[in-house]
Amino acid sequence: MSTALLVYGIVPAELEPRLDGIGDPPAPVRTVRHGAVAALVSEVDDRPLGNPDDLRAYVRVVDGAAADGPVIPVRFGAALRGREVVERTLLAPHAERLRATLDELTGHAEYLLHGRYRADGVRAEIVADEPVVREAADGEPSPGAPGATLAALAAMRRADADTALAALRPLAEQFVARKPTEESDAVDIAVLLARDRHDALIEAARELAGEWADRVELTLAGPLAPWDFVTVDAGTTG
Repeated sequence: MSTALLVYGIVPAELEPRLDGIGDPPAPVRTVRHGAVAALVSEVDDRPLGNPDDLRAYVRVVDGAAADGPVIPVRFGAALRGREVVERTLLAPHAERLRATLDELTGHAEYLLHGRYRADGVRAEIVADEPVVREAADGEPSPGAPGATLAALAAMRRADADTALAALRPLAEQFVARKPTEESDAVDIAVLLARDRHDALIEAARELAGEWADRVELTLAGPLAPWDFVTVDAGTTG
């Protein structure tokens, strides 16, 4: 029986990152080539995938490959039965399009700008701006306060996202504004950026963090693989 191979990402055929993949001990990551493109793969046991260690290893491999050159992430969980299947079903039918995408990604990386509201500062803003919320804060009956608070928070997020995008737009080529997953989320923006603008991005984020020092805790992560901008769904085969 052929060995099952987990596919992490697509890279130019000339690249062969030295990385460790999923498993205990970690399986070495290899390449399966077809023409100008290659798939990053590693052998996997016959077991369900998706525990936290698997996911962390998967992200580590894809982001590690991005440090060496362009990479297209393959959606997690694509385990194909052998090198021939990887080449025949994933690489060969799409080789020209994959290489064109890799060429477009060359010299670029994803960065994540994430901000969390400082609870005291944001609450003070909402209390000051919303009479209904202010009445509740003063101990008066105010059944509309929860709804007014949520509406004010949503409006604040939209305004803050606009401010952040205005600061980033001169630098980045593409943006993805992610939806908040927690009440404290202020902004969560992925940007696709030329690597030679890294320092300019850090400076823009530093200036924005200074403007928001009393109300938002801002972090910048990257360079990363272009998770929010391009992925391949390789599917699974038995």
